[in-house]
Amino acid sequence: MIIKTIKKQGFTVTKSKPKDNPKYYIEYSEVMPPITAFSKIFDDESNPTLQFGAVMTCDHASENCPFVPGAEKRFGITYLDPKVSDDTPEQKEVYKERSLQIATEMKYVFSQVQSN
Repeated sequence: MIIKTIKKQGFTVTKSKPKDNPKYYIEYSEVMPPITAFSKIFDDESNPTLQFGAVMTCDHASENCPFVPGAEKRFGITYLDPKVSDDTPEQKEVYKERSLQIATEMKYVFSQVQSN
């Protein structure tokens, strides 16, 4: 449902060959490479190890991961998982609302980041 929501909001999304944990490539720019999105844990080799900010978006991670190795800053910005609406008449609207909420709040967070 998340991929359908992102596509409906105008992003181009392609999927790697089906595996236990497929990768999705989300295109958002004509000049920047796509974002690679897939389910992973914080110490996955694709994640940075130094000079990054850790944004904890689920309450479980925020409560249970007080320390993220290498992170200069840690931000707990939690969201109610839209899957609470799965198989209900409100499902599409709930996913859309949550997507827009996350996008709005992340835009604000990143507008506050100062580059050196």
